[in-house]
Amino acid sequence: MQCLSRIEEGENLDCSFDMEAELTPLESAINVLEMIKTEFTLTEAVVESSRKLVKEAAVIICIKNKEFEKASKILKKHMSKDPTTQ
Repeated sequence: MQCLSRIEEGENLDCSFDMEAELTPLESAINVLEMIKTEFTLTEAVVESSRKLVKEAAVIICIKNKEFEKASKILKKHMSKDPTTQ
């Protein structure tokens, strides 16, 4: 349910689910997906597919809202091949 709440608020960049970090709702959903992965028996393919779609949506929403710096941070943090940026 937490994951769905975050996805529902995905376009609202002012909404925050994590007071300690400046995460967009979709970035927060990525973190919830990680928790779901550890708590439930899901194939890696299912989790990775969902995670990829949410990451892409997070970047697209930021660009759509002209939040280019935020989109860049998400790209670097979640989609970079360099493990030191993740």
